[in-house]
Amino acid sequence: MRLLCALAALAWCDLLFHGPVWQEASAIAATNALTPVVRQADRFDLSPPLRDIAPVKSPPSFTTGARPRVFRLGRHPRARGAEASALREAFASIDPVVQSFARAQKTPAPTTVFEGISNADNITVTSLPSIPPDPVGDVGPDHYVQAVNVLLKIFDKSGATLLGPVPIKTLFSGFGGPCETSDDGDPIVLYDHLADRWLISQFAFVGPPYHQCIAISQNGDPTGAYHRYDFTMPKNKFNDFPKFGVWPDAYYMSDNQFDLSDNFVGVGVFAFDRDKMLVGDPTATYIYFDLDSRDPFIYSLLPADLDGTPPSPGTPNYFAYFTSDELGDPQGDGLRIFEFHADFAIPAKSTFTEHGGSPVVTASFNPLVCGSSFEFNCIAQRGTSSKLDALWDRLMFRLQYRNFGSHESLVTNHTVNAGGGKAGIRYYELRATPPGGNFVVTEQATFAPDSNHRWMGSAAMDANGSIAVGYSVSGSKLFPSIRYASRLASDPPGGLFQGEATLQKGGGSQQSDTSRWGDYSALSVDPVDDCTFWYTQEYYATTSDRGWQTKIGSFRLPGCIHDLAVVKITATATVKGASPVTAGVTVRIQNRSDHPEIIDSVDLGDGVATGLVRLNVTKVDSGVEACQEANVVLDGAKNAALFSGGAKVLKPKQFITVDYLVTYNCTSPQPLNKADPTRGDYSHVATVHHDVLDGNADDHAADDSCPHDALPGNLDSNPPPKGVKDKGCGAKKPGGALGAPVQTDVIQ
Repeated sequence: MRLLCALAALAWCDLLFHGPVWQEASAIAATNALTPVVRQADRFDLSPPLRDIAPVKSPPSFTTGARPRVFRLGRHPRARGAEASALREAFASIDPVVQSFARAQKTPAPTTVFEGISNADNITVTSLPSIPPDPVGDVGPDHYVQAVNVLLKIFDKSGATLLGPVPIKTLFSGFGGPCETSDDGDPIVLYDHLADRWLISQFAFVGPPYHQCIAISQNGDPTGAYHRYDFTMPKNKFNDFPKFGVWPDAYYMSDNQFDLSDNFVGVGVFAFDRDKMLVGDPTATYIYFDLDSRDPFIYSLLPADLDGTPPSPGTPNYFAYFTSDELGDPQGDGLRIFEFHADFAIPAKSTFTEHGGSPVVTASFNPLVCGSSFEFNCIAQRGTSSKLDALWDRLMFRLQYRNFGSHESLVTNHTVNAGGGKAGIRYYELRATPPGGNFVVTEQATFAPDSNHRWMGSAAMDANGSIAVGYSVSGSKLFPSIRYASRLASDPPGGLFQGEATLQKGGGSQQSDTSRWGDYSALSVDPVDDCTFWYTQEYYATTSDRGWQTKIGSFRLPGCIHDLAVVKITATATVKGASPVTAGVTVRIQNRSDHPEIIDSVDLGDGVATGLVRLNVTKVDSGVEACQEANVVLDGAKNAALFSGGAKVLKPKQFITVDYLVTYNCTSPQPLNKADPTRGDYSHVATVHHDVLDGNADDHAADDSCPHDALPGNLDSNPPPKGVKDKGCGAKKPGGALGAPVQTDVIQ
């Protein structure tokens, strides 16, 4: 029975936290053809700390040769009745943006590489191997959290294991219902950098009705407690291939819906009440739209997932999928973009509409890697006739969103036929001018630099606007391996011109009659610097039918981090009498970036409240000397001479000195007391503000300032590059220890 509540009572009928299932409440929005459906979580609680929950292990039952658990993947016959003519066009089509060459490798090698979860772990923990792994993960300030079908593992950022592997359902131990008893896969892990929280989710294939199990960490520690939610999916539709995106007003999700006969019955889109879930509110709801009635050929939408600066308040979340003339889509080759506006206060005002300018026209492509809309298994491997699933029919996780102020960017990718049935990675950057501008393609290419297949990609952009794509690569002479390629923001358009690097060389092929590979991977950007990429993907060390392993690695592209460090403050003035003394103070900074920095005189600002380098001088006398606050100004003459020839290009490891004039005044100067531990009456602190150069928040405080917050014993968490010694504030400090305060002795 469906219970329809009046809008006034929508918050909410007969609230029961762990009681009977909440019935759906629907309200038709007058301005929207779609009907928002609202439903509250069926179960909610706060878990014990995950580290204190004993994982439930299955009894040993695995026998060699036993068939692995194969996780379902729903398919949608996307061709719209024009299969024959579309195929004729497909075989004749040419991709105009194929990058068929690889430049000399400039993409950096990985800086951190460690082993992730394996199918051997599945056998140890659950007594049953699984195919495919669906490897996914995300990075936080201090952790990397990885999930596969059906395990979870938490690492520190050096790769040391902090927890696991444990069944994902361990998160829901003691919770009750299908979330506690089921490990049915399609896991998602996302770090919410706006709130310092973790989102971990999987579906429960127990029904109908079916369930989405969501856990939100209570704080930034992924081994701690979680707010746990069990949401029943609407209309008895199975929620296959759920994908999430973090957004300021909601956690957004899409799924591919299937009925009891495994027929595709449209895409579902959801907005989960993020504000309530972050505080563990049991009345948290979702708002849902069923797109089947709008267009049954919409398929496998991805919600936008935020990195970096949030969008302007009220900006809707974006959803996207690709269309193709080979599939008979009337829109032709392109990307359809939609907007989901969620209104949890008045759900009937929620809307899901197509974005202005959609569909976005792209360079033409042929998605039919295997030659037909009904064929998927055509990725060749070394040493076997077994072929792998190209999974060409959908955009690949994630649809990354960035806000650069002057423009918004969406970055994503999918697998296409790069010619002759060879799989290549088609990636895009779309840009729009906020607020409300239309998205257009500003960067795209199909990366296929040799005869090997590249597929199962994940794309992302760093804070500098440079793009990386991680993927699997395989061929008749190559075991499936993990690679990534990149382009810098300064590169010419139309390619991953930094070339590719290897994260893990494959040592074997998958000889499984399922052919399943993936079904996705995850490329994330470290929230600490907004520059370091972290990637996880599967591979085989030796040929077998189920022995997959996963790798996790990180790398950083040149030009992203503006790392200027204050290395010395020179302040030697003394006060001999009661009159003010004006003296020069110099601040020396060093470029510790991996690229040149261009500094202009205008970047200096006023040097106190604004500017790239700011000097703060404060009195610290005991009161006997009656010192006044110092007056600090830039030394205009000396700095003008410094920039007389124009902007300064500061190469890596080079220095530049900024000059100040500081006026000291102690009205009752006293003889120098050498026993005074401070040995002075004024303290000087200089700080570099990188946002002057790139407009982004400054995240590198460890070596940006001198005297490094005056905390002896602290270590520099952002050490200088190889060959540069950290001298603190002019005094050599062993082991990267931070410097002591610089103080001027004003008493003579």
